[in-house]
Amino acid sequence: MTNRLISTVLIISIVSIGSTYVKLYPVFFTVFCILCVLNCIELQKNILITSLALMSAVLFATLINVNQAFDLTAFSKFFVNIVFFIFCASYCQHISRREVIGIFSFSAFIFLSLSFMQAVFLVAVESLWNLPFRQGDSSVYYFIQDAGRIYFGDQNKNIWASKVAIFLIISLFCGYSSRVFKVQYLLSLIFGAFCLVYVSSRTAQLAVLAFLAGLFFYHIWVVKRWRILSIALAMLTLYAVVYVASFLMRVNYADIFSVLTEQKVQNHGDGLLARIIIWKYIFMNVNLMDYISGNGVLSFPFYTGGTFYENNPHNVFLNILLDFGLVAFVLYFILLWLVFRGGGGKFVMMGPFVVIASSQYLGYDAELLIFFAFVMAIGSKNFLKYPMREQEIHGG
Repeated sequence: MTNRLISTVLIISIVSIGSTYVKLYPVFFTVFCILCVLNCIELQKNILITSLALMSAVLFATLINVNQAFDLTAFSKFFVNIVFFIFCASYCQHISRREVIGIFSFSAFIFLSLSFMQAVFLVAVESLWNLPFRQGDSSVYYFIQDAGRIYFGDQNKNIWASKVAIFLIISLFCGYSSRVFKVQYLLSLIFGAFCLVYVSSRTAQLAVLAFLAGLFFYHIWVVKRWRILSIALAMLTLYAVVYVASFLMRVNYADIFSVLTEQKVQNHGDGLLARIIIWKYIFMNVNLMDYISGNGVLSFPFYTGGTFYENNPHNVFLNILLDFGLVAFVLYFILLWLVFRGGGGKFVMMGPFVVIASSQYLGYDAELLIFFAFVMAIGSKNFLKYPMREQEIHGG
């Protein structure tokens, strides 16, 4: 009964990150952590030590740079989310494979269902059914965000789409791991695909594509051990994958080359070009001490002199490095190593993370840490010990 209560609160906590007008997830994250403490859930030492070291480095970097840049909301979010990750990852490594799949697949289904209903509402009210077929730069796809009345998902359509991608990936992996067909998984796929098309984000679409390609390779190379076939298929499908990726990017490579080689500052409404302009500016204008000691929480306007209207560089690795310095950056990579190391197909999750982290997020966002906890869970001893069907037979 105790585990059932904690698991129920965990599901609510995960789904609550979709609430937009009132941020509910910090409350549920806190309740979940308290329940874990009251029920003496043993914390994983490697997660705890690395996370505490990272938190200490961030706190130190924040204090020495507090006069330059500080944002209380982002600062609080970092610590609340990291503490939740410690408890969530530890809890999920103690429960059974069936419970892990049940918690995350059901959470993903609820999130994708609510996102689907929200997207359908916006599309129907604003008559945006032909949105995917409209021609133009990426700014065209902001119509669904500008329609307003977004109660679930995220006010920023790119972040909303990335959340959808993360939960769709979780749902698909749970379906693959369980080896059992459920209508829930099919509906999650339909709902997620609809949202990815209408809440359009190249990052989210590429993340799902990277996951599918990785899962396909994992299945034929690791599971089936069709090594020669996998090499042949990889060679045959490489062009198709590159073509689909290029189609999803919707960008002129000549423009990218122009941004990289010339003093071009116009992005013509294209989000990818805007990010490249930002990254180029950072590498050309930020000094060495900015990388070593950091500049403080959400310091992007400080070290760029207010040149851009964004409050972060749209890159997790740059954000951690330039906000909190080299020590925190190294510790963050150690945390990533703990998350993605090991078997169980965890490397399949690396591609989607790199795609998403390379173009948005701060690095300590709620959905990213939920994703980290899930990745650690699928590599745990309890998850890998028994096949799903065998576990169900023995009622484990």
